[in-house]
This record gives sequence, structure tokens and C-alpha cells, in this order.
Amino acid sequence: MAAAGGSDIEELIKRVTMHPGVQGFLIINSDGICVRHSFTEASRALAVHYAALMQGLTFKTKQVLQELDSSSMANHTHHHVSVGNNNATMNNTMVSTTATGNNELQFIRLRTRKDEIIIAPDNKYILVVIQQDPSYVPSEADVTTAAPTS
Repeated sequence: MAAAGGSDIEELIKRVTMHPGVQGFLIINSDGICVRHSFTEASRALAVHYAALMQGLTFKTKQVLQELDSSSMANHTHHHVSVGNNNATMNNTMVSTTATGNNELQFIRLRTRKDEIIIAPDNKYILVVIQQDPSYVPSEADVTTAAPTS
């Protein structure tokens, strides 16, 4: 992604956003600054917040993989971590990372109750895609909460 020219980035964005369930994307530079996003201007603060969180998560995940490499404990290159959470919006979060043979981070997948966030880091940029979890079935509480009030 870093070496891609402007038209290549436009093509990538077009391909990503055409997938069913994709709700939005962010492109974050190495300083954690959101340089492109699909959020509305009214949601710009949310895009900035996501950028800071995803950049921090990516940095920490890379540190963990380096630590695994240096401690010679890394026999596997695919890791899954399930974290239970009592938060109403995130009952269960699954974190999945995929790395190459030397544990270089390729992507992170976060699955919440409703959404899936896919993070694909590169040398200069981080691509974040937010999509609806295909297995998500709204509960009665979700439908009631989403119902318009009159």
C-alpha cells in the first residue's frame, strides 16, 4: 500500500468499499494521523478517535510479535485471543492476528458483537476497514434501540 500511487489507492478504496457489509474505511499514516476516511464530516472526530486507537493497537501488536520472536516462543504464526466483555455493545471480542514466518504483522481482525474491524498495516500506512459482522443477528434490544422515536 505504501508504494501505491494515487490511482492505485483509489482502486483499492473502490474495491474495498464495494464489498457487502463494509461500513467505512480509514487510511492512517505512521504518525497515527488519518489521511483518508469514508466518515461524514460530522463524524470526523470519530475517524480521528478510531485512527488513534487502531494505530496504538497496531504498534502494540507489532511489539508483542517482536517479543515472541526474541523469546523463541513463537512456534505458530497465527494467533487467536478471545476476550469476554460485559459491555453491552461488545459481549465478546475476538482478536486475530496473522503474521509471516518471522512474525511480521500482516493484519489484525477485531470482531465485536455487531462489527468486524480489519487492520492491514504497511510500512507507511495502516488500512482500517469497518464492516458489519456477517454472523450478526440483531437482538430485540438492538431493534428497539434503533427504532425511531416520534
